[in-house]
Amino acid sequence: MDIQRKKDTVLTDFIRFSWKATRGLIDNPQDHVPYWNDRLHRTGKMTPEQVKQLSSFISTRTSDAHLRFRDTVNESITEAVQKIANLTQEELTKIESKLDRLIERVQKL
Repeated sequence: MDIQRKKDTVLTDFIRFSWKATRGLIDNPQDHVPYWNDRLHRTGKMTPEQVKQLSSFISTRTSDAHLRFRDTVNESITEAVQKIANLTQEELTKIESKLDRLIERVQKL
């Protein structure tokens, strides 16, 4: 394989990884960062300082993405529970109303 093609492939693969990691689509992205640091440095695409800066940036972005995702999930769960609670209260009110009507009918008999 041509060395330039290999370097381009590493960079393309890394961009895919970064995009997925910063959107919370990869489990434990921090576990993958050392692998990518090594690959990017070995292919000569980045200096050690650039690799360090990029790792820091990805760590921050993945952490932020994880927090946003967790907050969104928590909000969705809270909203769903509230809707269920409201629905349950409405159902209870309807059942109580039907029960009152049935009690009235029984008393008339």
